[in-house]
Amino acid sequence: MSGLEKGVTIFLGGLITIAVVAVIVSSKSNTPTVLNSAGGALSGSLSAAEGG
Repeated sequence: MSGLEKGVTIFLGGLITIAVVAVIVSSKSNTPTVLNSAGGALSGSLSAAEGG
């Protein structure tokens, strides 16, 4: 994976994190579901960035 691909993947992971934080702040009722889905998305982004 090239440096550009890693950068894009990390950037997308950051966008996902920002979206998750926004959802948590706006709606407390779905927090466990949001955290579970966010964890999976971030895990996938980080493993892709590491070349896994």
